[in-house]
Amino acid sequence: MPAALKAALSVAALLVCLALFFYDLGHGAGAEKWVVLLLGPLMVFGIWVFPETEARNIRKQAAQKRAADDSSNHALPARTRAARRKAHPQTHHEE
Repeated sequence: MPAALKAALSVAALLVCLALFFYDLGHGAGAEKWVVLLLGPLMVFGIWVFPETEARNIRKQAAQKRAADDSSNHALPARTRAARRKAHPQTHHEE
């Protein structure tokens, strides 16, 4: 995620957090206002510290797993391979 988008999202989250805190403060909320005040910075911390998942790596690992599964399927009779393809059509390729 681009840094400018993270910054905008962080500012928006903190503004909503502050707005809810002052709303709760004005309406006599108990511990909820403090929970809201602590969760906002925690969300912003998570946005900046924890990395995004990269779809390319996930797809690459899935493709490698499928290739390994397909190579092990060649030791099976054709009828068993066809049954596996029918049960999981998106994970097995046509031969």
